[in-house]
Amino acid sequence: MYAESPDSLGVELGPSRVLTAVLVLLHFGAVVLALVVPLALVFRTTLVILIALSFYVGVYRHGLRRGGNAIVALMLSGEDECAVRRRNTTEWETGRVVDRWVQPWLTILTVRSDARRWSTSIVICADAVAPDAFRRLRVRLRLRTEAARV
Repeated sequence: MYAESPDSLGVELGPSRVLTAVLVLLHFGAVVLALVVPLALVFRTTLVILIALSFYVGVYRHGLRRGGNAIVALMLSGEDECAVRRRNTTEWETGRVVDRWVQPWLTILTVRSDARRWSTSIVICADAVAPDAFRRLRVRLRLRTEAARV
């Protein structure tokens, strides 16, 4: 599964400036809303802390791909079979794609790894991969989605 074959599709993931900027704007707006909402100070403070944690995890793992658990490579093969490589290791984790959301500039995959208890989300923005690889990934995922509907 790890070697390139006609049925497999490998994608190297890099940092995304667009996704990082979107996450910064969304989290800033969430903090502004949390401060405006008429709640007790302790609730507003807790809400702002939770938003800050979400910001850190989202930007660090998905936008910049710098966290140890950040996924930096993805390989699809067969019927929703996949393998992911994380930043802190050179080994591939096998699993299955259990859900997907495909758009022209953004793709989100939910992968259930055989080695982990919880599923992992992979956010892939168009500027994080090579244009041809992103196009092939979107086409492949859309074909699988359309085939599942029939």
